[in-house]
This record gives sequence, structure tokens and C-alpha cells, in this order.
Amino acid sequence: MFALVGCAKQQPSDKVLAATASLPAVYPPISLLAAPTPEPARAEGGLSRLGTGASLTVVQSALSPALLVHSGERRLSVFAGLKERGLGGPAYAAFGADGGPRIVTNGLPADVSGMNERWVLVWFAGAAGWTNWDVPWAVFLSRRPSAMVLDQAGLHFEFSVPAGDVMLLPLYGYFK
Repeated sequence: MFALVGCAKQQPSDKVLAATASLPAVYPPISLLAAPTPEPARAEGGLSRLGTGASLTVVQSALSPALLVHSGERRLSVFAGLKERGLGGPAYAAFGADGGPRIVTNGLPADVSGMNERWVLVWFAGAAGWTNWDVPWAVFLSRRPSAMVLDQAGLHFEFSVPAGDVMLLPLYGYFK
């Protein structure tokens, strides 16, 4: 006894095509217009002060989604001031540590004594005001912090020396 089994590509019926064609697209149509010429990098407080002991310098450029922050202070807070915009601070932070990555929940202490990488990943899932979208961010540090606190007011670092350069980068982007 033999059985032959095969498959063939089935063509969808006209009813299926009509039903799916009327559904809205997930993303808006792609624009084929040329991108504008990017603006040169600008720094609040002037580029000449970057890295020369300025208390705080922020560099933003249309060439990169990252923000470069230079701080001459031993304390630095990021994602602060979100409450005034109706949003909560990051709900979670993760960082590389001895024994593997550690995840910190908002409001709980973070032990950074075993931090062996100079990056922190933060995301907002479940935080106040972040119900329709989320933007995970990578924070790259030039120096290892001596302390880190994640609370409703943001992500706070303390350093034994001035913080130096910190880069903030949204991962992949977002679509609201």
C-alpha cells in the first residue's frame, strides 16, 4: 500500500483578498522625499567648553539619535523631570555585573559594586503614563559609578570623580 502526499500553493479567494485589502496599514506610507541636510552638532554652553571642565554640556546632532552629555560633577541624573510631562521614571534598569546582568526595579536599591561593564539599559514598561508605547534607552558611561539609584524622579549616578562623558541612545527607535 502506498500513499502519496503533496502540497500546492493555494490561491486566496476573492473574499479573503477583499477583506484584507480594506484593513489599515500598520505603518504610514514611506515617503520618498530626500532627507534635509543635517544641522551641525550643537552644544548647550558651546562646543569649545566640551571636556574642559564645564559643569554640564549636552551635544545633540541630526546625524545620530544619541545624546552626548559631559558633566564635570560627581552626581548626574538622567530621565529626570518626566513627572512634569505626565510620565513616570524608568521602571527597570539592567547592567553588566560579575555573574551576569543584573536587573533593578524602580524604587529598589542597586548594588553597582560588581558592575563590570559601563552601560545601563533602561525601559519604562508599566511606568506611569507609558501605556501606549515604550522607548528602551542605553546609557553608556565613561566611568564606573560608585552608586546608582532608580526611582520615580529618574536614574541617578554618583561617581568618585567627575562623571565625564555619558551617551544616551534610544534603542531601535519607537513608533507611537
